[in-house]
Amino acid sequence: MRIKRTTFRLLGTLALVLLFGLATATAAFAVTPTISNLAPNAKAAGSLAFTMTVTGTGFDAAATVKWGATALTTTFVSSISLTAAVPAVASILPVTAANTATAQAFTLTGTDLLGLDSPSVLLEKGEVIVTATSVTAANATTMSGAFDLSAPITAPPGVYDVRLKYGATGSVLLAGAFTVTGPTVTSITPVVAVNDNGAVVFTLTGADLLGLTTPVVRFKGTGTNAATTLTADSLVMPAGGATMSGLVNLTSPAPAPAGVYDVVLTYGTSSAVKLAAAFTISNAIPLITTISPTTVYAGSTQPLVLTVNGSGFVTALVAAEISKVSVGGRATTNTTFVSATRLTVPLTAADIAVAGPVPITVVNPAPGGGTSNAVNLTVANDTAAPTTTISGADSAWHKLPVALTVGAIDSQSGVKTTKYSINSAAPIVLTGSIITVPAPAGGSGDGTKTVRAYSLDFCGNIEDPGSTVTVKIDTMGPKTTAKVASPVKAGTRVKFTYRANDISPTCKIVLKIKRKGGTSVKRAYDLGSKQSNKTLSYTVNPGLSAGTWVLYVHATDLAGNKQSEMGQATFKVK
Repeated sequence: MRIKRTTFRLLGTLALVLLFGLATATAAFAVTPTISNLAPNAKAAGSLAFTMTVTGTGFDAAATVKWGATALTTTFVSSISLTAAVPAVASILPVTAANTATAQAFTLTGTDLLGLDSPSVLLEKGEVIVTATSVTAANATTMSGAFDLSAPITAPPGVYDVRLKYGATGSVLLAGAFTVTGPTVTSITPVVAVNDNGAVVFTLTGADLLGLTTPVVRFKGTGTNAATTLTADSLVMPAGGATMSGLVNLTSPAPAPAGVYDVVLTYGTSSAVKLAAAFTISNAIPLITTISPTTVYAGSTQPLVLTVNGSGFVTALVAAEISKVSVGGRATTNTTFVSATRLTVPLTAADIAVAGPVPITVVNPAPGGGTSNAVNLTVANDTAAPTTTISGADSAWHKLPVALTVGAIDSQSGVKTTKYSINSAAPIVLTGSIITVPAPAGGSGDGTKTVRAYSLDFCGNIEDPGSTVTVKIDTMGPKTTAKVASPVKAGTRVKFTYRANDISPTCKIVLKIKRKGGTSVKRAYDLGSKQSNKTLSYTVNPGLSAGTWVLYVHATDLAGNKQSEMGQATFKVK
C-alpha cells in the first residue's frame, strides 16, 4: 500500500510500437512497417475497453501491436490496417471488505487481462493507496490478487476506486467500485457517571468491533476540559462484533473534571471512530466526615486555616469549577483543593467574631454536585490567660551568664507573645525560649537579679503577674585584709585578725604564713566558710621561730572567684 502523490491524470497520446512477426522474432523483413494514424489517438486514463485501429503501410498477417511492452490482441485487416483490443476491467468481487483484513482476496473481471506487462491493482481514495499483492491473470477475462487493509497503515473506511495498471502508462479505472468498511459506534452506556464512582464499566454498541488491531477507547474532554483525556482499560470484545466493553477510572489519581466528553475509539495505525459529546461526567454530592480544628475562639487574631476531610471533593482547570467550603453560609473564594478527600480554607476575623456554632458545608458545582452535610465549627470564648514557667534558676552564685528556659501554654486560643524583664527594666518580647541573665566583667552587673516572664494569648488575655525567679551574679573576687599584733613571743598563742569583703555572704578562708622574703609556706590554716564583710579572728600557737613573718589571707567566694586583693600583715617573733 502507498500514498498517491497526485489525485488526477492528464490525457495523453497513446504510444504504440508496431512489430511484425512474433515478439521474439529476430528475422529481418523486406518491408519496414510504418504508422501514419491511430484511431482513436487519445483516451482518458481509466477508460473502458476499446478497439484501436492502426493505419500505415507494410503490415502482414503476423503483425502484433504492443502497448509498451504488453502485446495486445491484434487483428490483421490489410497491409495498411490493423486493429488491437485495449484491455478493460468490468467488475471486482467482493465489492466490500473490512479494514481489519490482512489478505483480502479479490477477482477482477474484464477483457484482454492476460499477458499484461507488470500488472498491478490498486485501491485509491484521496491520498491513500492500497497496492494488491500476488496479482495473477488466470485468463483473458479474470485477474486475482489480495489486499492487506490493515498494514502498514489501516485503510480508512470509505469508497475506493479500483485501478489496474500495466506497462509504463497503461491504466484502467473502476470508479467507486470497492468499499472498505470499519467499525462503527452508535452509542455508549451509561451516558452519565459520577466522578466518585471509581472505575466505571461502559459498553459501546456498534458494528465490526471484533478483531480490531490495538483498539483504544479514550474519553476526551470538551470546552474547559479539552486538555483532559481518560484512557479506558480492560477492553472486552465479545463474538459478533456488536459491542465492546471496558473500564474508565473517574477517581484516580484525582476525580475527573465534570463536563461533556467525546468518546473516541482508535485502532490500527491511525483510524478512529468518534461519538461526539456522548458521555457526561457529573460531580458527586460531597460528604464531610471531620474538620480540624473543631473549636476556635472568638476574636482570636491567630491566622487559622480550616481543614475539611471527607469524600467527593473535585477540582478542575477552572477555579470556578472546584469544590468550595461554605463557612456559616459564606461562600469562600479561596478554597484549596488538596485531594478528593481534603480541602483547606483560611478563616476570616468575621467568621469567628462571635461565640457559637458555625455550620461548615462543601458545595460541588454542576453538572451534578450539590451541598454536603453540615458539620459545626465551635466558636468559644477564651476566658483564661496563658501560664508561663521559668526553669534553670537556683540559689547559687554565678560568675558567668545564666541561661533560663521559658515555657508558656494556653489551652484555648494559644500563646501569642511572651515578654520578660530583669529587675526594673522595661519588658521586651522573648524570641525563642531562652532568657540570658548577663554577667558583665568588672562587677557592674553583680547582685541578685529578679527575672519576670509573662504571656499574652491571641484573644488579648494577659497573664499577671506571670513567673518570677531570682538569679545571683558575682563576677568579682573578695578583697581581704589582715592584722597581727606585733611583736609575738615565740611559743605563745597568736591572734590573727582577718576580713573578706564580697557580695556573696560567705567566703572560704585560708590563712598562710611565710617568712618575710621567703617563698615557701610555713603554716596554712583552712578555716572553711566564714561570713563575708565582717572582721574575724583566729588564735593559734603557730610555733614560729624568731624572725620576721608575713600573714596572707586567701578567700574564695560562693561564685568561685578568688580574692581580687590579697590582705597581708607583717609581724615579728622574739
